[in-house]
Amino acid sequence: MKEKTFSRKVIQEIYVVHRDIKPSNILLSSKKVPKLCDFGLAWTPAPSMLFICKTMKGTFRYLAPEYFQQGKVSDKTDVYAFDVVLLELITGHKSIETKRGPGEENLILWAKPQLQSGLFDKLVDPTKT
Repeated sequence: MKEKTFSRKVIQEIYVVHRDIKPSNILLSSKKVPKLCDFGLAWTPAPSMLFICKTMKGTFRYLAPEYFQQGKVSDKTDVYAFDVVLLELITGHKSIETKRGPGEENLILWAKPQLQSGLFDKLVDPTKT
């Protein structure tokens, strides 16, 4: 079986909802290939199936809004978490920071207007370029 690179597309293809994607659950192999670990909260739904969860599980900073507000779990739950991890890597910011000010504490809400305006350079952590 050919190994797939860890990516957004793979998350959507594998039909396993991990429910706890975060930096500490993404390990790098000796060849720097990312590997997802800790499948303790994972669930295998039918493709495109939506599940309602009564008890929130996972790491709050990476939970999709529809999951922590309404308990809705789907493949999109992991895509949201992976996007938060990517934004943390690119920006150098944590997913939730009170120092950003009212309405901008959430990294996604802070970054969205800049992404929509094409201001990508404002997102990149200058220490990483």
